[in-house]
Amino acid sequence: MGSDNPKVKRAREILNSIYSFFVKNKDEYEPPSFVSDGSRVVPLVYLPENVPTPEETRRLTVEMEELVATNEVIGNVSEEEREIMTNAAKASIAKRRNHTA
Repeated sequence: MGSDNPKVKRAREILNSIYSFFVKNKDEYEPPSFVSDGSRVVPLVYLPENVPTPEETRRLTVEMEELVATNEVIGNVSEEEREIMTNAAKASIAKRRNHTA
């Protein structure tokens, strides 16, 4: 899954550059802990009946991108704004409980 986010692309480029350097120079330098001979091997295990269709894959990709974007927005919310939103949500829940009781 690709990303149009320039920060994500740049992070991938940097990580790839670091990995490539240590793979090419593994006899000269001790690699960082995250680089090993198997670093590029990612075991994928799936059950054939659970393989998503291309349409499901596209839908899931969009959902994942939306979740990542939402997570980035949440991460940028100030503590003051977070507290205001939390208090508003709690007040709304309490108000609904009072009306249904």
